[in-house]
Amino acid sequence: MSRKRMIWPDFWGDSELGRLPVQARLLYIALWNVADDAGLLKADPAWLRATVFGYDADVTTDAVTGWLTALTETSHLLRYSVDRRDYFCLRTFHKYQRIDHPTPSRLPVPPADVLERLDPVSLAALRQRHAGPRPNAVR
Repeated sequence: MSRKRMIWPDFWGDSELGRLPVQARLLYIALWNVADDAGLLKADPAWLRATVFGYDADVTTDAVTGWLTALTETSHLLRYSVDRRDYFCLRTFHKYQRIDHPTPSRLPVPPADVLERLDPVSLAALRQRHAGPRPNAVR
């Protein structure tokens, strides 16, 4: 389910993001809306193409895949796999988002190598969103 999110003014000054195509930047903004309250989402380019670019017949799943790859290469987006399913984690999600009434994530916790790349605020929030007896719980 999409959520209301803030786009901070710092977004526009990010030089690495600024070098990406406009569509990749638009996709990145949209990822903040479709991510859950832990900053996690399914890594499904076809679903993202339909969700974000549903009215744009000229946007292909291959194009979305390329933009997701570019966002991963700049570390704005972190990809991980659990049980042969792929997911994304927005690296600085909680640095820029305040979630007043968070819903616990239903997606698997990222592995340690992804968690260590999160900013401290996002790591703490992710731990909070996955508190409790879950098999993949962040310790």
